[in-house]
Amino acid sequence: MRLDLKKVSMYLADKVGCGYYRLVSPGMLLEERASFNVKQMDFFSEYAFHWSDICVFQRCYSDKLLKTFKDLQNKGKVVVYELDDDIFNVSKNSPAYATFHKSNHLDSAKSLISAANLVTCSTESLKNVLLNYNNNVEVLPNSLDFRLWPRPQKEKVSFKNEVRLGWFGSPTHFEDLQFIIPVLERLLESNLPLKIIFFGYIPLNFKRFSGKVEFVEGVAFPEFRKVLTNLGIDIGLAPVKDTAFNHSKSNLKYLEFSAVRAVTVASNCLPYNDTVIHGVNGYLADNNNPDEWVKIITDLVNDETKRKEISNNAYNLVFSNFNIYKNYKLWEDAYKRNLNVV
Repeated sequence: MRLDLKKVSMYLADKVGCGYYRLVSPGMLLEERASFNVKQMDFFSEYAFHWSDICVFQRCYSDKLLKTFKDLQNKGKVVVYELDDDIFNVSKNSPAYATFHKSNHLDSAKSLISAANLVTCSTESLKNVLLNYNNNVEVLPNSLDFRLWPRPQKEKVSFKNEVRLGWFGSPTHFEDLQFIIPVLERLLESNLPLKIIFFGYIPLNFKRFSGKVEFVEGVAFPEFRKVLTNLGIDIGLAPVKDTAFNHSKSNLKYLEFSAVRAVTVASNCLPYNDTVIHGVNGYLADNNNPDEWVKIITDLVNDETKRKEISNNAYNLVFSNFNIYKNYKLWEDAYKRNLNVV
C-alpha cells in the first residue's frame, strides 16, 4: 500500500439510491483512480475515523456527533457533511415531515452542518440553502457509472405495436403524480397505441385500465438498472410539484431515463429545467397546463423518428456530463482543496 495515499472514511446513511450515488460510486473511483484509500461503512467506527485524514458523514442528525466532529478536527481531520435533500423544506404532506418536525433532527442537522469543514451536496439550489449554515459548500452532481448500466443496443429494448410510457418511484411521490393523473387518463382513453408502466407504485385510479397499464413491483437497488432497461420505456415521465423542496433535488430521474434511451417529458421547473433543453434533449411541460402534456406525449407517440433523435441527444448529454468516470474528479478536487494539498 502506498504510504502517500490520503485516507477517507465514509459513514453511509444507506447503501442504496442516495448512499450509492453520493458516496459508494464516487468512493470506489477515488480508490481506483485517485490517491485515496477509502473505507465505506454503514455503522459508526471510531477507529476508522481516527485512522482517516478525511471523515465523511452522510445525512446525520445525532447531537452526539457534534463532539465527535470537534474531536476529529482537533486531531487535524477534515470533517465533511454530505446531504442531498433540502430537509428544511419538507412538505407537510410528506411521510418524512413528522420525522423532522417532531424531533430535534433539524436543529441537530444545522449544528452539524455548521461545524463541518466542508459540506457537499448535489445541486446549486441545495447549495444556496446550505450556505445559510456553512460558507464552504461544494456541488458534486449525481452521476452514473455506465459500466453498470446494460449497454444500449443499436435498437433499444422495444415492444411491437405499442409505445411505452414509464414512471418510477415510491408512494412518497404521490404528490408529484396528482396533477398528471388527468393527463394519463386522457391518453389511456384515446386510441393511441400506448401502454403506461408504473414501476414501484401505482395510483388506484389506473387499475381500471387493464391491458393498457402495467404495474411492476419495486425491486432492490442492485436490480433497478436491469429492470428499468428491460421495461423498454420509450417516453419517461418526470412530473414534479413546483416546491422549494423539489427545487433542491437532483435531475437523477432524467439521467436514468436517458441511460435507457427513453425521451423524458418533465415538469418545467427545477430540478429539470436547468438540464433539459425543450425539443432537443427532452421536453418540458407546465404543471398547470394538462393540454400541453397531452400534446407533447401524443406527438411523441406518433413520431418514432423524433423519439430516437431526442433520446440519442439525451443519452449523449448524460454520458458526457453526468458520467462518474469524469465527475469523480470533482470529489477528488473538493477533498484535496480542504486538505490544502492541491
